Amino acid sequence: MNPSADEGVAHIRVTVERPVLSQEIFHDVSEYEKPNKDGLLKRARRGCRVDWASVARRTVPLAEWLPRYEWTHDLPCDLIAGFTVAVMQVPQGLGYALLANVPAIVGIYMAVFPVIPYILFGTSRHTSMGTFAVISLLVGRAVTQFANNPEFVHPGGVFANGTEVMVEYSVMEVATHITLLVGLWQILMFFLRLGSICALLSDVLVNSFTCGAGVHIFTSQLKAILGVTTQRYSGPFQLVKTYIEMVSKLVSSDEDAQITIVAAVVISAVCIAVSLFSVYIIKPRLAKVTRVPFPCELILVVAGVLLSNHFDLQGRFGLPSIGTIPKGLPEPVLPQVGLSAELMADSFIAAIVSYATLMSMALILARGEDYQVDANQELLAMGLGNLVGSCFSCIAFAASLSRSIVAKSVGGKTQLTALVSLLLIVLTLLWVADFFEPLPRAVLASIIVVALRSVLLQILDLPAFWRLSKADGLLWVTVFLSVVLIDIDYGLLVGFLLSAARVFMQGLKAYTCLLGKVPNTDLYLDIKRYKAAFEIPGFKIVHYCGPLNFATRQRLHQTIVDLSGIDPQEEQRRRIKNKNSEETSSNGKVNLGFEGGQLEGPSPLNKVEVVILDVSGVSSLDPSSANQLLSIRDEFKDIGVHFLVAGCSGPIFEQLRKCGLLAGENALLIYPSVHDAVRIYLQDI
Repeated sequence: MNPSADEGVAHIRVTVERPVLSQEIFHDVSEYEKPNKDGLLKRARRGCRVDWASVARRTVPLAEWLPRYEWTHDLPCDLIAGFTVAVMQVPQGLGYALLANVPAIVGIYMAVFPVIPYILFGTSRHTSMGTFAVISLLVGRAVTQFANNPEFVHPGGVFANGTEVMVEYSVMEVATHITLLVGLWQILMFFLRLGSICALLSDVLVNSFTCGAGVHIFTSQLKAILGVTTQRYSGPFQLVKTYIEMVSKLVSSDEDAQITIVAAVVISAVCIAVSLFSVYIIKPRLAKVTRVPFPCELILVVAGVLLSNHFDLQGRFGLPSIGTIPKGLPEPVLPQVGLSAELMADSFIAAIVSYATLMSMALILARGEDYQVDANQELLAMGLGNLVGSCFSCIAFAASLSRSIVAKSVGGKTQLTALVSLLLIVLTLLWVADFFEPLPRAVLASIIVVALRSVLLQILDLPAFWRLSKADGLLWVTVFLSVVLIDIDYGLLVGFLLSAARVFMQGLKAYTCLLGKVPNTDLYLDIKRYKAAFEIPGFKIVHYCGPLNFATRQRLHQTIVDLSGIDPQEEQRRRIKNKNSEETSSNGKVNLGFEGGQLEGPSPLNKVEVVILDVSGVSSLDPSSANQLLSIRDEFKDIGVHFLVAGCSGPIFEQLRKCGLLAGENALLIYPSVHDAVRIYLQDI
């Protein structure tokens, strides 16, 4: 609103004439009636009447939007977006699969099999599902810990004498097992209607967690960029140990290792320079001409393959390649389930992180569109996708930030974008998958590091979080350091517990103040914030905004004492002491009562006759706090001060009545508003 409009509003007068009302009269005049709640039997009967068509549309959103699909307008857009996403899927899939310590081809499979259920059951029309760096890192940790480990074995056959052969879990057996568990977690959360669980993962928590995880990802790719290999560390300070070993190998490497290091650094430097040039020079200029982005990543991959073949980079310089990539589609295989107990925690973390990432991305992409993202339905879509993917050699899938933004920016309209991308990836698997086998890992590592820049640059958000809230800033720093210095899962746990504790503490914390009357109005406002508001002589009006329950009832009592300046218990002790002093004076001693002297200072009761508690901001009330109101009323009554309650909402009024505090001679005096309470008391005297 502009200043002139403010000046105009200041001249508008509002005049309302109504009688002063007690709570009982107010309810009679307004015809108050408590809403009737259906009984359990009635609700069960209503639940049995199912609109199966509506259920089908909610369960399979494809059935809702596909009949309304505008083929002539939307299909060309989805075709272009699908082709663009497929071009990005290939290099990212190869790189993120290696990050998860599984064969590179797994990243290509993930663009096909888990995506099919998501197309059918997902509600986000612009999200690109598949590989995601943080999830790959989480899966990679579990694979490193349990795969090819003689401590974890399972029956692998039978000898001729009938005894079982115990074999170690393979890389893919561990990876598909954790994918299965992630899917089961998400299906369970769907049936429990826990779609709102992502609300406990605040923007600050997700931002700091992903930034910390980005440091882990950067470290894992730095080894390929530098051409060195290190031991896989776990536990606290694993990154510090990794960097110490990397520096040691760089300093004390032999001649052959130095050749590999130089070759890897040169190739990585060229790839990173080309990628950055594409990001900051080519793509912005190309965006003015066309919405289709420059496929720099795919060009680097193809160039890396051709150069590796021509110069025999692996044979001459020892540069590791991504390895064997078989043509065709994998056969469905049920995952091993012998590590369920060991993988339970890792799979739960992956399920939460992947879902939270998807929801944050889906809600952003849905802004301004003609559809809504259903949080619980997304759990079903992700869970089914992971269950299917676990049978087709896939790791847990999630939403990709870069691919999703590109899909929408080039004009993608619906999930047909994912279908087009899926079909192109299938053709790649059937015909040209083995083309990528000679690709040096340093090329993929360079692509991942450049793509990781947006995640790492989230550290620049810290000053903004700190300015808005120091608590958010401390949470960001704590989670980031926990993820980087301790471990990813511990960092997430620390962040979750701190966020939950903060929500709990904020729930206990209430906004309290003394209210004063604004002249010539019936408004009562915080006297510390509104200088025109003045306290009415003889009244202390305490405003309490927040929940009232067993945990806050003592705080309510102390708040009223502090703001009103009257402690009924202290006043009782004062009166007893004064009475004893009077008895002493009758025996010839000096009387230090209220007249001749001051025993412990003047009594505040000389000024205050009424304490009004404004509960218009109270969100909930339990029986413990309701009885506390009665106890406070009795304490003030004993010292001759009236205690009134004003501004009860419907649920608060019903709870007080249910507790029996509004009936009989001992009933609480409650009023519709503070103004009614003040006027009625003044009228009575």
